[in-house]
Amino acid sequence: MRLIGEVKNQDDGMLIRAYLLQNGLESKVELERSGRCSVWVIDEDKVALAVELFEKFNSQSDKSIYKEAVFHAKVMEQAAKASQDKYEKNMRNPKASWGGRTGGNRVTSVLIGICVAIWVFEALSPDLVQYVQGLLMIANPYQPGVSLFDELMKGQFWRPFSPALLHAPLISNGTFQVMGIMHILFNMMWLRQLGGVIESRHGSKYMLMMFLVFSALPNIFQYSAMGPAFLGMSGVNYALLCFLWIRGRFDPRYGMRLDPGIIWFMMIWFVFGFMGNSTANMVHLGGVLCGVSWGYISSRHWKK
Repeated sequence: MRLIGEVKNQDDGMLIRAYLLQNGLESKVELERSGRCSVWVIDEDKVALAVELFEKFNSQSDKSIYKEAVFHAKVMEQAAKASQDKYEKNMRNPKASWGGRTGGNRVTSVLIGICVAIWVFEALSPDLVQYVQGLLMIANPYQPGVSLFDELMKGQFWRPFSPALLHAPLISNGTFQVMGIMHILFNMMWLRQLGGVIESRHGSKYMLMMFLVFSALPNIFQYSAMGPAFLGMSGVNYALLCFLWIRGRFDPRYGMRLDPGIIWFMMIWFVFGFMGNSTANMVHLGGVLCGVSWGYISSRHWKK
C-alpha cells in the first residue's frame, strides 16, 4: 500500500476513492487530525497510474463532475460483494472432507475398497504376494525380459493402471512390516480426502478419467526410468493435490483452495523422497507434472 497524496476534506476523499475505483484501482482514505484525508493505493504496481489520476483530480476546481463515479463505485462494490459471497458459499475445505460425508463418491470409494481388499488378501495369503504383484505390476518383475509391451500384447490392458492399486504388503519374507500399514493408511487417507472433494465437485466420470490418466502416465514414466518394481497410489495422490492447488491458484471462482500447510507438507515430502532411496520418485514427479498440467489447462488461465 502506497500513499499518493492528501485531499482537503472527507467529501473529496469519498470522490477520489470512487474515481480511483472506477478506473480499477482500490484505495484507502484515512481522516487526519487536521481534517484532511490521506489517500493510499492498495496495489503498489499501479502507483504511477494512481498518481496520474490523483493529479488530474486535484487539477479540477469543480469536483462535482466526479459524483457520477460514486454511483459507479457503489455498483462495482455491490457486484464484488455478491461475487465474494458466492465464492465463499461454494468454498470447500479438503481438510473437512476427511470427517464429512462421502455419499456419491463412488469411484473414490471403489478405489479405496479395491486397494484395501488386495492388501488384506495379501496379508492373509503371504505365499500369494508374488503372484498378485506379478499379475498387477506394470510388467511382471519376476519374469526378466518381459516388457509392458509384451504384457499389453497378451491382452493385459490393466497393466498401466493397476500398480496404483497395490501397496507394500503387511508380511514380507515371513516378517511383519510396519511400513506395510503406513503405506496403505496414508495413501488411502489422501485418496479419500482429495479424490472425495474432486468427485463431489465434478462427478464420478470425471474422477474415473482422472484416475486413469493420473495412474497410467506417471506409472509409464516410472517404468521407463526405473523398471517395473514399484507400487502404490502416491503418484495419483500427488496429481490430485497439484490439480487442486493449481486450479485454485489460477481460477479463484473455482471455489476450492488448498490449505498452504498441506501443499508445503506434501512438497517437502516430495523433495525428501529424492534425497532417499525411494524407487517411486519418478511416479511422484509424473503425478506432480500431470496434476499441474491438468489444473492449469482446466483453469483456462490464458483466456482471463
